[in-house]
Amino acid sequence: MPASTTPSDTGPVRTRVTSSRFVGRTRELAELEAALHDATAGRPSLAFIAGESGVGKTRLLKELQREALTAEGRVVAGDCMAMGEDELPYAPIVAALRSLTRDGDPVLDELGPATRAGLASLLPELAPAGAVAPDDRDAPPQARVFEALLTLLERLGRERSVVLAIEDLHWADTSTRAFLAFLAHSLRTERVLVVAT
Repeated sequence: MPASTTPSDTGPVRTRVTSSRFVGRTRELAELEAALHDATAGRPSLAFIAGESGVGKTRLLKELQREALTAEGRVVAGDCMAMGEDELPYAPIVAALRSLTRDGDPVLDELGPATRAGLASLLPELAPAGAVAPDDRDAPPQARVFEALLTLLERLGRERSVVLAIEDLHWADTSTRAFLAFLAHSLRTERVLVVAT
């Protein structure tokens, strides 16, 4: 909400008004909740929240995340980063994976060696036990990483829906954009909703 100016004896006073109430995006939230309901029923989808800076994209996404958690769903999230001409491959995906490893999510223990090896190029701590950390020259092909990520999302959504939330997609690296395109073509019955701002 923009700052307002209030006259006083000492000149203008800048104030900021905030509210915990969610106002003005009920239609958009209802559409996202319907997509979440579809994902819970095994009809995955991708949703994009677009708009100018400051219109409430992040707030809308946070409301959806709150709804997902209230419905006992999972939320994994990451942000894209502006890196200038350099790119940090899979930045929001790595952030989402990092939250799973930090929390010691039991789903990670269920992953087979091939899936863990595919994910290890993103987070070395996911390498199968006894495996040597991958050398950049030995990094698995992108298809193997994509398949490993798809397997992980399927496992995360096996018992409850999962929301993969990605903020600031306009700063996404080439690999992240390619992965989202892969998901758009590959998701079938996974209980997954991908939402990007």
